Amino acid sequence: MPLSRPAYLFLLSSFAGLPAWGAPVTGLDEIVIPEIITATRLRQSQADTPASMTVIDRNFIASSGIRNLPEIFRFVPGMSVASRDGYNYVVSYHGTNFVDSRRMQVLLDGRSVYSTGLANVSWTDLPVSLEDIERIEITRGPDASTYGANAFLGAINIITRHPQDSEHLALSTRQGDGGIEDYQLRYSDGHESAQWRATLSQRHDNGFDTQADGVTDRRDSNDQWLADGRLTLTPDNSWLIDLQAGYKNGTHTEDAFDGSIRTYPNPENTLQYVSAIVEKTLNPQHTLKMHTYYRKETIEQDWVSCLPPITLSANLGALYLSNPGYVAELLDGNNPMGTGGTARDDALALASLTDYFSMGGPAAADVCGYANQDTTQTRQHIEFQDTWVASEQFRMVAGASFRQDEQTSETYLNGSVDEDSVQVFAHGEYRLGSRWVFNLGGLYEDEETADNTFSPRAAINFNITPGQTLRAVYSEAYRTPDIFENSADWSYVVRSLDTPVLGKYAARYFPTAQAKGHLDNEHIVSHEIGYFGNFPDSGVQIDIKLFHDKLDHLISQGMSITNFNPNNYAHLTQDGAETEIHYWPTRDIHLRLTYAYIDVDTEIWFWRETLFTPENAASLFAQFRLPQQWDWSVSYYYADNINFKHFSRADTRLAKVWPLRKGALEIAGIIQHRLDNNGDLFSDNLYENDTRAFIQAELRF
Repeated sequence: MPLSRPAYLFLLSSFAGLPAWGAPVTGLDEIVIPEIITATRLRQSQADTPASMTVIDRNFIASSGIRNLPEIFRFVPGMSVASRDGYNYVVSYHGTNFVDSRRMQVLLDGRSVYSTGLANVSWTDLPVSLEDIERIEITRGPDASTYGANAFLGAINIITRHPQDSEHLALSTRQGDGGIEDYQLRYSDGHESAQWRATLSQRHDNGFDTQADGVTDRRDSNDQWLADGRLTLTPDNSWLIDLQAGYKNGTHTEDAFDGSIRTYPNPENTLQYVSAIVEKTLNPQHTLKMHTYYRKETIEQDWVSCLPPITLSANLGALYLSNPGYVAELLDGNNPMGTGGTARDDALALASLTDYFSMGGPAAADVCGYANQDTTQTRQHIEFQDTWVASEQFRMVAGASFRQDEQTSETYLNGSVDEDSVQVFAHGEYRLGSRWVFNLGGLYEDEETADNTFSPRAAINFNITPGQTLRAVYSEAYRTPDIFENSADWSYVVRSLDTPVLGKYAARYFPTAQAKGHLDNEHIVSHEIGYFGNFPDSGVQIDIKLFHDKLDHLISQGMSITNFNPNNYAHLTQDGAETEIHYWPTRDIHLRLTYAYIDVDTEIWFWRETLFTPENAASLFAQFRLPQQWDWSVSYYYADNINFKHFSRADTRLAKVWPLRKGALEIAGIIQHRLDNNGDLFSDNLYENDTRAFIQAELRF
């Protein structure tokens, strides 16, 4: 693909400061094989995990210049990332449907932020600051054997910094194009047996600039503020108590999504949580752990709607549930009675016509009132875990958890629905000599509104030589339908009407969508052959994965109130390969490459399940630590077939640290340049300029 002149100038300016390469430094001590806990709950070397893993640490996050957390996953092979609007991202391993992040489990310090009520992850509203993240571990493949039904395609575990690893005091700001204006204050302190950290942050940006016509403004700005705290207690060497709590509030602007809406339906999200982990080390070979948390998320979104009075008729609503075709004929001015409906349909049609004329008939003026899409979701979770090292050859982890989810919404559910689930899990690792590692695990889940499931995983890792491992993995996973998919009773009540309808000041808008329930669980069978190589003498680390995944019973339909019919008909097969390569030619240079190829085989009427799966996707990253504490990095991302579009962008970051007597000042400049002319996911997601610039400063003590 030929580079445009702005792109050529961008890359030329980036590489103009490329330092001269000296002789490679061999035997780099700092190049180590990462230790990972997410794959199985056992701490394992990446060479021994029964899955392909990617680890992103805080130094990499800072060097990338990324501002929004979901964008960091563009560096993960096989991961699809896109923006539904200026504040709402979709992230999914191997893509599939972009409607929501339905099939990824996302954990924040071990607690799930996946919404069981609406089957999504609200990335903008995660109660975590990017600067507080220590590392992110991504399981690239089904991880339901460890975390249950919703780790269907993979799992993301975001691990925050321990208070003792944080700066005593840090103040930071970020300013730039698109109205970006961020501020943050972090404070940590403590003593030998207690450490604490507190974070206050505020973020603002204007979102995308224009719609596809290049003229109409987008309304998708984002305002967020967060208060977050963590207290870690170690009364003695055998006890660990980790307490966390946080509150986050976000307000967004949004375009009217229906012609009847007279005021902008701007949503406000509020999230609060408390979490406690108690860990007891009985001896060096045996540890018990209890984790409990409570999470509440509230979305308030209301507006003024003005509607013809007949659309608020209860008889018309009942007729819509019985025979939508009759309603369409009535609203077109036709009389459908006697055209093939039931006697009840004819009676409801007659009652609706009677309502119509009693309301004034064709001369009736619109009535206006308040409608909403408010919803509240709560989760209570408690989990017990037992980790036991039996010998140098065998160790295992086992446990059980109980979770209760409740969703309340007059609009989506006509009330409240709660769902209880119980999980029992176990995983064992067995070493046979110095070359063979066997992993076997599974999780049984009993969920109140879905069929019980058992998700197994088995893997064999063979150490070819020290640092080189082949792995073969078989796993199965399930995704249980969410509360909305199984229990929807979706309609809009319009309140405080300016003119009463049939004597009432509140009435229900006629379209109604009701779930039939009893949906099957989505199912995946995954086969993987992988290779992991670590060559510290050459400064190289490489991971390669070949996969064959079969997905069936998928729920693929777009769900609108006038077309709501979720079913389990979709199925597909994904085959492909992906790689992640790191290269350190010297201690001050880090080069990173990822690439994924995915071939999807499915029937034409399941096309929705291919829209978010790029056939080819890649990322490049180069970091150079320059003299006098300068740091420079260049990134490039590419993905094709993201909703029939391709995404291509290049970033660069230049930072300088000035040491102070008791701290340091760091200033960084970031430039992002789009190399394509496409909207992000949708054609209406456009920036006025292809190039966007930001500056950030942080004062640390």
